[in-house]
Amino acid sequence: MSYYFYQLGLEGTSQFRASGSPKHFYVSRSRMRSVGNTFSFFLLLYLVMFDLIWSPRSEAAIWEPVPIRTFEQKKAGLSGGEGFQMVHAIAYAPSDSSVIYLSTDTSQVWKSSDGGSNWKSKNNGFISNGARSLAVDPKNANIVFAAGFLGSDYKRANKQTNRLQGIYKTIDGGENWNLIKKTSFYRQKSKGNLFAFDTSINATLKTKIIFAGSYNEGLLRSVDGGNTWESVGFAEHHILDLEKNPAKPGEFFIVTEKGLFKYFNGVEKRIGNGLPDWPRSIAVSSKNHRSLYATFGKKCDSRIIYAAVGKNGIYKSIDSGSHFKESNNSILLQLNVTDISVSPLTSDIVFVTAHKNFLHKPLVSYDGARSWRRSESVNLKNFLPKEKGFLFSSPFAMHPRKEKTAITASNGKGRILKTVDGGKNWIYSGSGFTGGRMRDIAFSKDGKMIFCLTDHGLFLTDNDGDTFKDLNVKRILGFKSSCSAAIMDNSIVASIGSWGKKGLAVSYNLGRTWYTFNKYIGKYPFIAFHPEHKNIIYAGSYRSRDKGKSWTKLAQEVRAMYAENGDIIYAVSLLGKRKCAILKSIDQGETWLKPYPACPFSSKAVKDMAVFPGNPDRLYLATSKGFWILSKEELILRNEKNGLDKDYFNRCYISSISVDPNSPNHIYVGRQAPGCGQSNGVFRSTDRGLSWNNMNHNLGPELTVWAVEVSPLDGSIYLGTSLGTWRYRLGAGNLKD
Repeated sequence: MSYYFYQLGLEGTSQFRASGSPKHFYVSRSRMRSVGNTFSFFLLLYLVMFDLIWSPRSEAAIWEPVPIRTFEQKKAGLSGGEGFQMVHAIAYAPSDSSVIYLSTDTSQVWKSSDGGSNWKSKNNGFISNGARSLAVDPKNANIVFAAGFLGSDYKRANKQTNRLQGIYKTIDGGENWNLIKKTSFYRQKSKGNLFAFDTSINATLKTKIIFAGSYNEGLLRSVDGGNTWESVGFAEHHILDLEKNPAKPGEFFIVTEKGLFKYFNGVEKRIGNGLPDWPRSIAVSSKNHRSLYATFGKKCDSRIIYAAVGKNGIYKSIDSGSHFKESNNSILLQLNVTDISVSPLTSDIVFVTAHKNFLHKPLVSYDGARSWRRSESVNLKNFLPKEKGFLFSSPFAMHPRKEKTAITASNGKGRILKTVDGGKNWIYSGSGFTGGRMRDIAFSKDGKMIFCLTDHGLFLTDNDGDTFKDLNVKRILGFKSSCSAAIMDNSIVASIGSWGKKGLAVSYNLGRTWYTFNKYIGKYPFIAFHPEHKNIIYAGSYRSRDKGKSWTKLAQEVRAMYAENGDIIYAVSLLGKRKCAILKSIDQGETWLKPYPACPFSSKAVKDMAVFPGNPDRLYLATSKGFWILSKEELILRNEKNGLDKDYFNRCYISSISVDPNSPNHIYVGRQAPGCGQSNGVFRSTDRGLSWNNMNHNLGPELTVWAVEVSPLDGSIYLGTSLGTWRYRLGAGNLKD
């Protein structure tokens, strides 16, 4: 080992040798031991530390985000961020309103430190897919609790094994998370809170008593700041919303599918007379209500509670939930109202969203729910592409000190929106919040790239990812999710449809108009143009020889093509329950050969396939059981013994492969842990797949990868994740080897 030192007039001594910089030199350990006095030792130590801090260093290898940024966002100087996830919770830090946290179903937790303008992912140690709810300690903006879940509803998630759900905690503003209690949380239509702080005991640095509403254990309580938890009631209930009573510390309002309850000191009391059904969520005003109402015949000195009651609209209580009265208009009664919030500074300003309302805008009341109006705009300054509306219900975060300021998300698209005028207008406020799950990229020779996104279709960039254009592809089977595409000149072929089944969409003018083929339904894991014959296209189980105008069904589903000879394609064939064969065709799929050894795993286990450039009989297989190298002579398994470390769930599930066509020794694979939580990201091999190293770098140790693609133009690596698309450029500190 050697140490840096600044020049001390010792250039000529044998103990020093030049480093790369004219003012830096090395000294060996033996030279340090030869220093005879304490002063000289500490002088040298000081110089070591000074140089370590201030000497120039090469930039650390990083992944850079590639947000689906619009031209209007760029023009306004915004970095962009598409979101495209379902936001389940947004919360201001009560002690510092510049700090906001939000959570989604698939990308854990995000944080803004500038009042919601810019966002950064905070996922280190967060192994669950997302967070159903979160809450910030009222005393400390760095302490946050989150309800980690898989993003699924109870019916789906309960069938999954080895899943990771539970309460997470951070004490350093999201830099690190720890799972402190395993329990169940599930997706639901409303986005009610599942945490509440008991402020009945004074605390200066943090709140010690926290309540959490779980799905399978009822109401949980911690009296030591979240270190340990116990069930204190509601064991037979599925808690949907948990709100504290601002007028009575230690008392809470709890929403379940069995109704509305009040909880204090271990005692449960059912309330909510007048409600036609159980609330989907409630909003409790921090302000007292003093008014004479004929209904009660006396003055009320109590809290106002607003209840979103699904298709029954909004109901209001002025006596802390004992009695409710309808507070609707014709608009509300047409909706499935699920989420409601009230300003902490006034009981008059109330926000509402509904499930699948397609209203385009939230509803707002300025008179305590006596009248309602739609927001005037959710796309002020036209920073966002047009969309039909709030597909799913959305949470609100009300500013703790500004009554007309709030944050929400246009769920379905997952864009973060902010209002500063009491909900009349909402403006894009989501720079940095990325989440479009890229499943494939189609690269053209002139530099165009088409991103295939789960749920949201095709996006084109012709300026190296600086800005994107939505190609507005037609829906197939009612959806526009895409997992594969190819481009040749101005012709595009893409898979479009639902998560599972898809059809084909073809454009001959770079996406301005589309032709769809609804009758050719499949999964389409692979689409490619023949490199020598532009009219020939392979798309899943189909082949076209007239540039996509008509299609012929092949005997096998194409999974890969040899780039140097497009007549050679590959497929996977079932041999038995736990065996499969990799097939090869050398005549465009007319006939199929079986030249390789049988594989000791099912055909369903094969998630992706790639061919080594220069050798059509060296294949790479991404499987749920590891990475395989296949040739005519042998089948070689690469797994945790070769650097492909197992993830948290003890799995070596490989979901995607990409080989660098310009440096074919370099192979990249992406990892997933379906039905469990986050896997451990992306790995690289520089020796044709024999040994591997993790290359997550700044993306953190926990990461689910949907696709990894290498650009044939400049060798950049693109990573499709639930955190959005990320790019690793070679050079500028990112080393090739």
